[in-house]
Parts: sequence; structure tokens; C-alpha cells
Amino acid sequence: MAIGLAAITWGLSAIPAAGFQDKTVLAALGVGSAFLTSFIVIEAHLHKQAMMPLSLYRSRNFAATNALTLLLYFALGGALYYLPFGLIRLGSYSATQAGAALLPSALIMGFGSLFAGTIADRLGARLLLTVGPIAASCGLAMLAFIDLRQSYWVGVFPSMLLLGAGMAITVPPLTSTVMGAAGKSHAGIASGVNNAVARVAGLLAVAALGAVFSDAFSHHLTGTTPAQAIEALNFVMSGRRGANAEAIAAFERALHAIMLVPASCAALAGLAGWIWIEPDSIRASN
Repeated sequence: MAIGLAAITWGLSAIPAAGFQDKTVLAALGVGSAFLTSFIVIEAHLHKQAMMPLSLYRSRNFAATNALTLLLYFALGGALYYLPFGLIRLGSYSATQAGAALLPSALIMGFGSLFAGTIADRLGARLLLTVGPIAASCGLAMLAFIDLRQSYWVGVFPSMLLLGAGMAITVPPLTSTVMGAAGKSHAGIASGVNNAVARVAGLLAVAALGAVFSDAFSHHLTGTTPAQAIEALNFVMSGRRGANAEAIAAFERALHAIMLVPASCAALAGLAGWIWIEPDSIRASN
């Protein structure tokens, strides 16, 4: 599984420089897909000794929560990876300031999670697993339209509040639902699988959005070859002085464009929560 994920991640990361039709890229994606398929086939035949029992996915809630996790953490990982580059280049933040700009979302996630579990017990997981991702989606969508040069408190701060609130609402019922769906005998495995899905989602987000970001940047930077566009993008993202105005403008447009991808993924996560999570799942288990 690790080899498969590594190959797919490398293949996605290499697309901006080599192109999707490059033989090495296609080979990496093919090898990765083959290894992951082999992993699933082997797990299906191991039954009781399986590291990830596929029988867990027969549970509607287990499958739904992991799909929701994949979408939501893809959104979170991708957006929070690329946002600091925009703050540094466009907002003239230092690296420390760019990191600190994300703190409100983390703080709200921490404090809000203390109360979300109690609310889920009263209202059921389905409602929170719909409202939470949609709130996070709204926060991420704001990043696609705000000017990062304006005051932090007017632009980035409100989006971090929404993102943090959405995640705080989502995480406790998500954890409870995925573990409850597996039963006590498989609760540890279910928790491990869900955490692995979250980590893999963030990894894939950085690789996949890198390809999208590079393509969007090249589209807005006219009169350059793909290699020149990649070189210009790397220079802009390094934060060094001397980048020309056209490259910076292309960077800003590309950043705004890719922020719509995480926002869409978070919205899809909310939709998945509403459609697939069984109503009152947590209250029923209590």
C-alpha cells in the first residue's frame, strides 16, 4: 500500500514539469494503481488476518465517514498548504506570520471540539456532518475571492474562523460515527483506517493541487514554455524579490482558482454526510 501511494503521489507531483503524457509519469501512476489494487485483493482474501478488513465497508456509516474524511481533509490539506505561499508573496508576510495566520482555525477546532460531541448526542451526527463541512467550504471559498494584500482581520481572519468552526463541528461526530459503525471489536482498526485516510488525503491534495496550480499559472502566464512557466512559478513561490509583475499576477489568479477546488471538495463532503450518513446514528448507538 505504501509503495502504491508513493508511486501515485510521485506521479502527480511530476505532472507539472513532465506533463501528463510523459512515460515516467504514466508508469508511476500505473505502478501505484497496480500496487493498491493488489493490496485490496490480498486484504479481501485474508479475512480475519486482514490489516484493513474490507467487511467494514459493508457498513453504510463506515464507508460514508471515510469518503467524507477523504474529501474534507483533501480540502483542508490542500488549502492550508498553498495559502501561506500567497500570504508571503502577496501579503508580504514573514514565514512566521504566515504560519500564525492559520492559528485561529486551529484554536477554534480545539475549543469547539469540546462541545461538538455533546451537540451531536442531542442532534445526531448526520446534521453536524452536513453543516460542519459546508461551513468549512464557505471559509475556503472566501479565500478564492479575497485580496491577500488587504488587512488580515478583514480578509483571512473571517475565513479561518469559518474553517475552524466547520472542522470543530465535524471532527467529534465523525470519529464517533466511524468507530460506532465498526463495533467494539473493530473500533481500533476503524480509528486507524480513518486516520490513515485523513493523512493520505492531505498527501494527495498537495500533489494533485500542485499539478492544477501549475497548469493554472501557465495558462495565465502567456508567451512562455512549460519549463519556463515552472521556473517562474518556483521563483514566485520562493518569496524572493525580483519576480515580474506578470508572474505575480498569474500566481494570484492561479491561487484564487485552486482555492475553489478545496471549497468544492468540502461542500461535497457535506453533501455526502447528508445523503449517506444514517439519521441519528450516534443517538441510536447510545
